[in-house]
Formats: sequence, structure tokens, C-alpha cells
Amino acid sequence: MADGASVAAADSYSLGQVDSSGETPSAILNSGRVRSVTESYLSQNGAHSRFDQLAVAPGTGSPDSTTAEVVLSAVAHPPVVSFLLPSGVPIEARSTARSRLTR
Repeated sequence: MADGASVAAADSYSLGQVDSSGETPSAILNSGRVRSVTESYLSQNGAHSRFDQLAVAPGTGSPDSTTAEVVLSAVAHPPVVSFLLPSGVPIEARSTARSRLTR
């Protein structure tokens, strides 16, 4: 889920400023948009029903305006040790993706 969400978020770029000197445009990401696209991706894919306590964790965003970083947290319930850890095991998944415009 984290990989798919980061790719979707990286595709939510806007075009950066281009002056008349022939520079190629750049893909600019916004942290709020990365977080919003991540939430939308999880909802559209039914992720909240598949993972216990799934949440978009702090750290999700775009720290450099070019990379989409997605951090998801959830609780896993491994069948072998569920009697030892009835409340589950906290897990976290991280993924990054970047859009690059080419000719």
C-alpha cells in the first residue's frame, strides 16, 4: 500500500516555474497534496478494511518538493504469537517516489 500511495502522490505534481532560457519544466510536489493523495489512494483501494488501525503517519509529505514520502502505520496480528500479544504488533511501512519530467 505504501508503494502504490507514494507513486500516486508523486504523480500529483504541479509544474514548476520555467523562464524563457529554455529550461525544462520541473515537477513540484506539495506536502499537503501528498498527504491528501495518500488518503485518497488508501480509501479507493479499501486499505482501511484490510489493515487494523491503518493510518497515514507523520513523515508523509514532500520534504524537498521533488520526492513523495509516504509513511503508513498499522497493527499486525501474527497468528502464531497472537496469544502472547493480543493487542497486536505495531508496524510501519515507508516508501518514496519521485516524478521526473523528460523530453
